[in-house]
Amino acid sequence: MFKNYLKVAFRVLLRQKQYVLITTFGLAIGLAVSLLIIGFISNELRFEHCHEKSERIYRVDGSYQFRDSGVSMASIMPAAGPALAENLPEVEHAVRVRRLWDIPIEFGFNDAIVERKVFAAEPSLFNIFTMPLKEGDSESALNAPFSIVISEDVSRNHFADQSPLGKTIKLMDEYEFQITGVTDRISANTQIRSDFIISYATLEKIGEDVESWTNILQDYTYLLLLEGSDPNEVEQNIPAVLELYLEPDEAKMFNLKLQPLGEIYLHSNLSYELTPDGDLTIIYVFSWIAALILIIACINFINLATAKTSHRIKEVGVRKVLGAFRGQLVKQFIGESLILTLVAMLLGIAIFEISIPFLENFLGRELAINILQDPYLVGSIAGMILVVGLFSGSYPAFILSKFRPSDVLRGSSPGGTAGSLLRKILVVVQFTIALTLLCTTFALYNQISYSITTDLGFDKDSVILINLDDDISNKKYRVLQSEISSSNSVKASTITQCVPGENRYNLYSIRPENKSDQDPTLINCFSADADFLSTFNLTLIKGTDFLDEHIPANNPVIINEAAAVEYEIYNPIGFKLLASKTEYNIIGVVKDFHIHSLHTEIMPCMIRLNLDPHRLMAVRLNPENIPESISNVEDNWKRIFPELPFDYAFLNEAIKENYNDEEKIGTLLSSFSLIAVFVACLGLFGLASFTAERRTKEIGVRKVLGATIANIIALMSQETLILVVIANLIGWPVAYFVLDRALNEFAYRATFGWSMYVLAGAIVMFIALTTVGFQSLKAAIANPVDALKHE
Repeated sequence: MFKNYLKVAFRVLLRQKQYVLITTFGLAIGLAVSLLIIGFISNELRFEHCHEKSERIYRVDGSYQFRDSGVSMASIMPAAGPALAENLPEVEHAVRVRRLWDIPIEFGFNDAIVERKVFAAEPSLFNIFTMPLKEGDSESALNAPFSIVISEDVSRNHFADQSPLGKTIKLMDEYEFQITGVTDRISANTQIRSDFIISYATLEKIGEDVESWTNILQDYTYLLLLEGSDPNEVEQNIPAVLELYLEPDEAKMFNLKLQPLGEIYLHSNLSYELTPDGDLTIIYVFSWIAALILIIACINFINLATAKTSHRIKEVGVRKVLGAFRGQLVKQFIGESLILTLVAMLLGIAIFEISIPFLENFLGRELAINILQDPYLVGSIAGMILVVGLFSGSYPAFILSKFRPSDVLRGSSPGGTAGSLLRKILVVVQFTIALTLLCTTFALYNQISYSITTDLGFDKDSVILINLDDDISNKKYRVLQSEISSSNSVKASTITQCVPGENRYNLYSIRPENKSDQDPTLINCFSADADFLSTFNLTLIKGTDFLDEHIPANNPVIINEAAAVEYEIYNPIGFKLLASKTEYNIIGVVKDFHIHSLHTEIMPCMIRLNLDPHRLMAVRLNPENIPESISNVEDNWKRIFPELPFDYAFLNEAIKENYNDEEKIGTLLSSFSLIAVFVACLGLFGLASFTAERRTKEIGVRKVLGATIANIIALMSQETLILVVIANLIGWPVAYFVLDRALNEFAYRATFGWSMYVLAGAIVMFIALTTVGFQSLKAAIANPVDALKHE
């Protein structure tokens, strides 16, 4: 019996090639997109699961509280790690990891790179994390100073087939490191991933701080707890450990907490993460998109299947007269549906495999997606075949199988009206979904454009940022600054610790003098030289600039309007801000400017005059000839620092990077929106072709009676136009509701007029009418004689 069902199914499907092609291709695209999104979500949810002891690994996060203000960071003080390991019996191992930025590495003659991410780690790294060594001994690889462990990729690229063990490479232009290990391939799903890991013992040798209790921006500390340990109990004992090393009042300012390793990537919202975090919101959004596209593909399946009902009514009648039961007919039709779904899934898997490298390249990172080893993907494939096959085939199966033979053989078509109504409802649903996705895409791009082009309160254009080396004398940088500022190619320059819009926190604990009895609060601080305001064209609204020769105070600072409001300072000039050992005197107030991205509101800040060495030089170039201006700065740099590479970046590009995630989401969303519209129109194309076929004689009669081609096209497009208008009327409020919640993370949002919704609706309507119009035109230009002969 099963063999007979299968044989009939294949015969029927082969007779309906256009139906099979449209249905299979549309469903395959929907399944492929869903698999891609499920694979991406699976990759995000399984982050850090590559470590065998991940359930017992916790990171120590730092929360630093000052009265009503505070900041939470992923890094903590260097001295805390050993102290916790020594005083908490539940800790089996502890490791400190420090990230070093932009490290020059020389492998030999004419073989050098600059590595963005180099880790310094203690030997216990290999006891906590699953990072097997392909070469070397994990117990001793990171023991000695100036030891380094490299990745398998680095070994292959720079040492070919030779073993790198025992060889030396130069880091930071002066230190020789001996290679003591080569890591096996490390999973892409972990933050603890670097091509270069140096021994933590090296840091002290090169003058780095490894014992401070006050520098909170240093180490990432991980604890491996003993089996059966209660992390909550361990966390409650941390304050007692801090009191052993700090004064009671000081210890209360530091609140260290344990965060499970598996929760860091998606659930951490801390400053200074080791690597960029994932976003749970993206997972929710993409999950909905996967479901919506799959729904559109299934709707195509159902619509085309119900449209084909009229072609198989007589077959059902003959089968019932010959003794077929309703259950047998249901199995037959659902079997055909499952076969089509299986074929579509195989095609979808092929599209999925082809698309993964493009997705990885777009995201800029490797994804740990393996369709045969990922239980989420395997389960999803099996589930989608069953659910989509049964759901998509159930309506035509149960409707066709219930027809009475006498009605069918007389030529009547029971259930035809219900089937037509269902198709109309499903078409409206399809285009409502497509319209909502398009509106969301337009809104997101509009928000990104607004974020990049809106007035930030400072001038970000024509400004380049040059990284400075802490080991270089500050006097040399002042010489460079003097040389380039004397040229017409440079308008202004400043040496600073951070710049506006960089999303970098530099927090000071401050108390206003008029509230000396209250606890201090945190304020953002820009520590820079006297040219800071002129370089960024900040607007001074009260007081004087640092460039004034008669600055009326020691330790002068300039605050923004938000700080004056926060501290309730009504006459700020001459007002004092008190730190633990320093008294700052306000000499001016600048108009509010965006310290960070538009994700956060403008925060109180102060600009502190400081001539000590800093990490950046910001240079405002002559905008009339940017290339020539950069060339002039570079020439001066090479003359003063011939041993250092000239490395710069534009400030406006750095600010734009704050919205990279949103831009990538927007690109993906626009791609998914186009796919949704394409799949919906693919189904509409199939429906239009069946409608034209069913009305062939009617079209022939109308043409004989004088109907023009335009009349025929208008007649056949009328229903689609009405359905798309209904979809617009439903989709616009739905899109507004979605957007209102989707953009909540932006403190400053762009406004969206009615034109955006109308544009999205017009695009959907144009594509839908073009799709139907093509089939209508084919039917309209056909010879009416052939149409009247049509059976």
